[in-house]
Parts: sequence; C-alpha cells; structure tokens
Amino acid sequence: MNKSIDIIIATRKMFLQLMENLSIDNLNKIPPGFNNNNVWKFWHLVVTQQNLCYKLSGLPLNSDGAYTAKYSKGTKPEKFIDEQDVAFLKEQSLQLIDELNSDLQNEIFQNFNSYSTSFWVKLNN
Repeated sequence: MNKSIDIIIATRKMFLQLMENLSIDNLNKIPPGFNNNNVWKFWHLVVTQQNLCYKLSGLPLNSDGAYTAKYSKGTKPEKFIDEQDVAFLKEQSLQLIDELNSDLQNEIFQNFNSYSTSFWVKLNN
C-alpha cells in the first residue's frame, strides 16, 4: 500500500472512532452558523474521493449514485440521516478506499481531467 492510502485509511478510521461517541441526533445536528452536520461531512468526504479519482478520470463511480447526488459539492443535509445510512457510510468509507488502492495498483487511471479545488489547488493526476 502507498503512503497516501495509509494516511487516508488512518484518517477515516479516526473519523469512524469519533463518530462512535456521538448519538444519531448529534451526528445530524447542524451547529449554528453552519450548513451541514458531521454525518453529512463524512459522506461528503467519501463521495468527493469518488468524484475526484473516478469521475475526473472518466471512470464509473464505485459508490451509489443516489449518495453522490446527496453529498456532492454544493449540497447540504436535506433530511435526517438515519442509523441505516450511517452504518452504510461506515462500511463504504473503508471499502471504497480498498477499491481505490486496488485500482491504483491495476493502473486503471489513465486519463485525468485537471481540476482546481475550492482552495485553488490544481489537481493534475
């Protein structure tokens, strides 16, 4: 496994550990002055990885398109995210990174459309 994948896995595991200490209501709570909640943020992180790696490479996403539509850039929580969706998120958060690692090893990412992030970082590959 490469160092970047190791860092992503460690970060996601830490996020999962932090989520374990929050109730479903706390995960869904939108703090004053914010547009989203903790569970939406984590879903957004999972969906964004798929969009940046696969969509920008012209490849099909490994994640469910319904979740992509709900948690992509420019969206916000529209309903209470139930325990079933949270459990699915937890499963997907690590599974999709395992698939990314496998796809990187299999060198499926041959074409990539450059993209400038919201923080003005240009991604070229």
